[in-house]
Amino acid sequence: MTNITIRRVEGDEMMEMFYLLLGYAFRASPPLQSRENWLPLQKNSYEATFLVLFEDDKPVVSAAYHPMTQNVRGHIYSTGGVWGVSTLPQARRQGYARQIMSALLNTMREADVAFSLLYPFRESFYERLGYTTFPQPRIAKFNPATLAPLLKYDFPGKVELYTLAEGIAEYRAYLQRRQAHIHGMGLFGQWSEAYLKEMNNRWVALAKVDGQMVGAMLYFIEKLGGPMPVIRFYYDHSVAKYLLLEWLARHADQVAEVELQLPPYEQPETWLADLHPKLEPFDPPMGRILNIQQIGGMQVGSGQFSAHIRDPFCNWNEGLYQFESVDGLLKVTPTDRADCELTIQAISALVFGTHTPADFALRGWGNPSPATIATMHQLFPPILPYAHERF
Repeated sequence: MTNITIRRVEGDEMMEMFYLLLGYAFRASPPLQSRENWLPLQKNSYEATFLVLFEDDKPVVSAAYHPMTQNVRGHIYSTGGVWGVSTLPQARRQGYARQIMSALLNTMREADVAFSLLYPFRESFYERLGYTTFPQPRIAKFNPATLAPLLKYDFPGKVELYTLAEGIAEYRAYLQRRQAHIHGMGLFGQWSEAYLKEMNNRWVALAKVDGQMVGAMLYFIEKLGGPMPVIRFYYDHSVAKYLLLEWLARHADQVAEVELQLPPYEQPETWLADLHPKLEPFDPPMGRILNIQQIGGMQVGSGQFSAHIRDPFCNWNEGLYQFESVDGLLKVTPTDRADCELTIQAISALVFGTHTPADFALRGWGNPSPATIATMHQLFPPILPYAHERF
């Protein structure tokens, strides 16, 4: 009889096991990436929690999470960023990935984590585990020469250029400030020196007005005449946005195309006449409520409703709860009655703003009445989340 165990691994043992499991699952092989290149980068994971499932003492499945902070409707919560879920071929299709995910979610709960984020290998698998899909971010592709009219403007302020390692302190301080204003935005803790060295092939452009940082973008240039991927683009106001766009315009004779990664709520086609960006979606994350009793405090609209929450994968969430607005903030309390039944996918979708509650019955996520649906819209007004971190 096969003996299955799941336990936490650390240090050199973690490095060796994850080297094989992640290398086989996520890298071109053979050969596996050299240990000399892989191991120093993984030391960025010093804050992570690593689990391994053993089949007769042989490591065959892995999963990990990084502690994060996340803005959910204006309140900063503890969040677990799940990654490294991999299974060797001989152990696939046996339910092991579900088992290790169950153990990982329990581990996060014990650490008082309120929400969880991940990037799925298959959305339907994680949806069954309670996760709901975010709207797709987009890449806006355009010729930087179309931004040339901006070079005629005299914008207040300036753009300062650094390598990521040089500008990391200012850049991270700015991200932390922006996080307070961007629903869904998650941030990891401090990066290790090894990770910064690896990521020093990125430029960070900081827009400043009167000495105050008001915008930032992260990019690199592949080659002369090639593309210019811009992988982060944030700004406080219109002046900051156009300062950064004007900086891109200065590369018209150097690169053929800007590839600007943007949140789903941005509309770059309206930024400038004749820009005509080609918009392409890229893979979105998924999120779920991990502990329903810890989600109070977010900014909400008016009203209240109660629901019987079903969450068989995280059974500590199951029960009857009232969701109400108290001075504009969400309050969640146990109750003895329910206006409807909702799955954890439904209440997560409401909180993150990813789905209309009118769809819940059709998705098998609950049975809210038209009156309750109207109340849900009032309490959780539509809003598009953007996770920021990719992992």
